[in-house]
Amino acid sequence: MRVAAAPAHAARSGALEAGQRVGPLVTLPDLLRQFDVDAVDVLAACHLPADALASPDQHIPFAALGALLAMSATFSHCEHFALLLGSQHGLETLGPVGELSRHAPTVGDALRSFVVHHHLNSRGGVVFLTVDGSTATLGYTIYDASTFGAEYVHDGIAAMMLRVLRDLTEPGWRPHEVLLARRQPAGLAAYRRFFPARVSFDAEFTGLRFERAALARPVPGADATTFRVAERQVAAAGRRSLVNDLKRVLRVEMLRGATSASHVAQILMLHQRTLNRRLSDCGTTFQQLLDEVRYDSARHLLHLTQIPMAQIAASLGYAEAASFTRAFRRWSGTTPARFRAQHGPKVPGA
Repeated sequence: MRVAAAPAHAARSGALEAGQRVGPLVTLPDLLRQFDVDAVDVLAACHLPADALASPDQHIPFAALGALLAMSATFSHCEHFALLLGSQHGLETLGPVGELSRHAPTVGDALRSFVVHHHLNSRGGVVFLTVDGSTATLGYTIYDASTFGAEYVHDGIAAMMLRVLRDLTEPGWRPHEVLLARRQPAGLAAYRRFFPARVSFDAEFTGLRFERAALARPVPGADATTFRVAERQVAAAGRRSLVNDLKRVLRVEMLRGATSASHVAQILMLHQRTLNRRLSDCGTTFQQLLDEVRYDSARHLLHLTQIPMAQIAASLGYAEAASFTRAFRRWSGTTPARFRAQHGPKVPGA
């Protein structure tokens, strides 16, 4: 079988800033074997060494995650391969972060721990938890939507989120809605089979919506001593990055239309002047990072969804599409419409 390789940069842009812990991928070779595919061939097509998935605590470039899922789908001839893989992995594959969440007192405490320490497992995207009235949302978005295979990453994350919430509640737990920040695929049978809820494509982020009351539920089998041990392990795992924290906050607050420097500084528990000074020490500014997050988010929505241009502009905090178009041209040298025509999803039947 002759299969094209993933783009070489998918495995070679391996900065720490975009590292991906291997944990949720360790069963990928076994799953491929069920389709009579040798994982070594898939790893080679992704420009990764044969032992790249040997240990759950190893790291690969985040870009390689999308490549692995996309090429696995290609080699196996199974477009929903990422759903299969994601559904196999819950908290047990997330190392100390998973252990911390598994033994948290309540579901809300568990998800907040998962959100705060997600950077220890992956630096390529942001996980967040929001509450609006009686509805809670566990969401996820990728920083760089140009990542090869990004749509498969969203599929896998959604399936894994469902598994995580079932780990924290009960095996038959159901969300109200599943959101996927990708275009609708040709076949929907697998999504209906995997997700016991309404599935909405072309969403601004990937996530699960469910009853807020679930956050107050005690986590079954949680052990306070194990929780404290996991807290110490997570604390020892490494420092957090102010730039990463700020980008995560900006991405989440952008969904709420609240991205002022004073508001974001307050969330980070910093005075605005202190935030500006520390960003200057990092060689950047608040506005530069806001533009980065807006640009990443814009490319995400243009590349993976068919969301109307005016809605994209509004989601990024622009009062009108023209302002968004001018900003996007400044960032990229082209217009959002041209970018979507070149890189975006194709309209079915077009």
